[in-house]
Amino acid sequence: MNVTSCGGVMEYGRSCFIFDLAGRTLMVDCGISKSAETILERYPDFSKRDPAEVDAVFVTHAHEDHTLGLPFAVRLGLHAPVYASETTIRHTLTYFALWRHAAEQTGMTVPYEQSHEDRVDFVSLPSGKGDWQEMLPGVEVLWGLNGHAPGSCWYAFRDPVSLETVFFSGDYTMSSVLMPFEWPPALSPDLAVMDAAYGVCNTSQKECVNDVLDVVDATIARGKPVVFHAPLSGKGQDWLYLLNAFANEQGCRFETDPALLEETVALFASGEVRSTVLAETDRAAVEQCPVIGTGGSSREIMLISDEWLLKGAAFMDPGALVMTTGPVTPSLKKYVNDHRAELMKLPYHVHPVLDESRALMTHLQPLDTLFSHADPKTTASLEEVLIEQSASKKDR
Repeated sequence: MNVTSCGGVMEYGRSCFIFDLAGRTLMVDCGISKSAETILERYPDFSKRDPAEVDAVFVTHAHEDHTLGLPFAVRLGLHAPVYASETTIRHTLTYFALWRHAAEQTGMTVPYEQSHEDRVDFVSLPSGKGDWQEMLPGVEVLWGLNGHAPGSCWYAFRDPVSLETVFFSGDYTMSSVLMPFEWPPALSPDLAVMDAAYGVCNTSQKECVNDVLDVVDATIARGKPVVFHAPLSGKGQDWLYLLNAFANEQGCRFETDPALLEETVALFASGEVRSTVLAETDRAAVEQCPVIGTGGSSREIMLISDEWLLKGAAFMDPGALVMTTGPVTPSLKKYVNDHRAELMKLPYHVHPVLDESRALMTHLQPLDTLFSHADPKTTASLEEVLIEQSASKKDR
């Protein structure tokens, strides 16, 4: 199985993979590196494979490092259908607009026109998640939720004749507060392309959440408000849920960006939420979460996203601490610099920790593995540990 990385291997960001299976050419993801200094480094390297030859694209989730290269690929000749969940398609269209707006604000060059965005041929994944389906002649596809963001998926592709199989984990986590991870079958794929973003990090999500909430609590106790920044899709839903619950327990005032509230309500309405959360959570408590501006100047925690910042609607309470669990986007940097505010970044897991990588690799038993979404040092550290684990099992 030969998979060409046009970005995403030995680097963090611009995930884009092209491979051939059963006489078809497929692409998985087409993203950018937001921190890159040049267009050449920011967008996928299509000198290796021609996007015009691709028969179908499959998108794991909407984040910029997996989708914002699509209009660029269209400019270079991509004319294939782009399959994704309905939520991913909706969020990707929002990210297209946000990226264009950010480029206008910062003077950044975008190497395509809005007409190329309009020509991205999005197609919703059909019903039947969890079952092999022939999505194009001679190629069967299987997918399931992977916990990283609303509508985020892993994929498996199979030639039904030769049974040659490749698995893509996408960015995944088993530790989201709200979003479930659906286990794939024990496929024994010929190749697994696996998320290695955190390498051998193995801290628990509970520790991360407690550390963040401890800082929020201490900051409010000092009489300073907290401005908390989160992505529109993924961490944003988890943190709205967590901060709203914290505020209710502590009796403090919490307000949220209305776009984040809308997406969190949509996530609950979709039913793609952990069953324990659905059983224990009063959806009305989430839906009635106050939006920014409804509490006058009394708020103590304000949750915002880039959409709120780019509208120019956000404002800073005097002396506020700005917090994020990442990423630190250009819009957030500008907001912090404009207000000369203190910025604190703390971890929250949206990629697999070591125990999760071990568990999925042990379950899948791939014949070969390609790690993505991590720099060379992080990738090597994970490879070393997992190879040792594999060798230890064979010796028993």
